[in-house]
Amino acid sequence: GGAVSDPSCTAFPQALRCTIRALNRSADSHAPLERCTPNEERFELDSHGCGEGDKDSLHTTPLSPSVLGRLRAADAEACCGLCNADEACAGWTFLWKWPASALNCVLLEAFEGVTHYEGRVTRAKLPR
Repeated sequence: GGAVSDPSCTAFPQALRCTIRALNRSADSHAPLERCTPNEERFELDSHGCGEGDKDSLHTTPLSPSVLGRLRAADAEACCGLCNADEACAGWTFLWKWPASALNCVLLEAFEGVTHYEGRVTRAKLPR
């Protein structure tokens, strides 16, 4: 394969590489994952708005979500960065209580607000 010209096409292969790395780990699924997004030396993701959450977004899940995709992310900031890399992504949910090998980052094409749900955080992508 040649070089990828559309930067939004790079997020999925990176997330897939991280997912494969997580699934091929030792049997201890509770050990911390090696962080590979965003802003790993070999892979830059835009972290705009990723560290600017408030307490109201903790323990939330989306209402009437339209799911764009499910990926593996090391943490909420990585999940946010993967959403920023996809123009169609309107927001994201990170499921931090799920095992490290799970597809714990849900990219959302649309949602109608949030409701309380322990162990999740949902945020809308911040406008530029």
